Amino acid sequence: MKPYLLRRVIGLLEGSGFSVSDCNGSRSCFDVLARKGDVLILVKVLNNIEGVTRNAVHELKKASSLTGGVPLVVGERLKSSKLMDGVVYERYGVSALNLSTMGNVVHNAMPVAHSIRGNYCARINAGMLRRLRDVMDLTQEKLAQELGVSKQSVYRYENSGRVPFDIMERMLKFFEEDESLLLHEQVFDVRTPNEDSSFNMRIPSTKRLVADKLEHMGFSTLIINAPFDVVARENETVYTVVSDDNRRLEHKISLVNEITKVVGGYGLCVTRRRVECRDVAVLKPEELDSFASPDELIDRIGH
Repeated sequence: MKPYLLRRVIGLLEGSGFSVSDCNGSRSCFDVLARKGDVLILVKVLNNIEGVTRNAVHELKKASSLTGGVPLVVGERLKSSKLMDGVVYERYGVSALNLSTMGNVVHNAMPVAHSIRGNYCARINAGMLRRLRDVMDLTQEKLAQELGVSKQSVYRYENSGRVPFDIMERMLKFFEEDESLLLHEQVFDVRTPNEDSSFNMRIPSTKRLVADKLEHMGFSTLIINAPFDVVARENETVYTVVSDDNRRLEHKISLVNEITKVVGGYGLCVTRRRVECRDVAVLKPEELDSFASPDELIDRIGH
């Protein structure tokens, strides 16, 4: 089922003018990386979004932050229920959508509904609600009577800006379909993820060794579960594959080459294996010791 959904996601993005890298099969926290203009998205695809773990989302957020992209989860179900069209769900702070909703989003038709613990809600302009109520000379209690809710509910709507979807429909009808009250979900907004030190990856010794050598050179580094294993940053960003696994090495090198074409930066492979590659520089771990600065490494791998 997932391969079929993945093909549909890739087809939708390519048909909408995105440049797409299919990263499935690389044991990555994202399956698709896609760019169109200033919009870069990293998509995790799976049939049931309940299967996205907190740790996986943490890695997805981290990868999105490193590349300047937006993390998304695309699926078909939540537990035993189908994801509703036009509704944004959430998994540990990342927006989750079905394919139909994603199709609208990539054409800038942002949804107005989101799901919170199984309840469908909408966001409204709370300040505008207060102004509309004042213009019509309505107390909170009177508006509550018109909407069939309590006065405390109206108070909450005017402070939180969050309204149950059925109440939002009554509200729009009462205010003569003034849809300027609605705030659309800005799915493509780039958010800085909160740091969470509770996740400790099991890091292979070779990856740690490479990260340490790059840090000694002057880069700031981060080890991540993605098609690239170590991200090194100074003035430029180097996406580094660290592996001696011949079965996956060529595939990961190819993906890093694709990804750097989409997001910028440089690709590098650090391995003890003999690899013939034109597009990405290949070095042995001990060769990193010969570079005294990030600029020297960039000069070497940029040619």
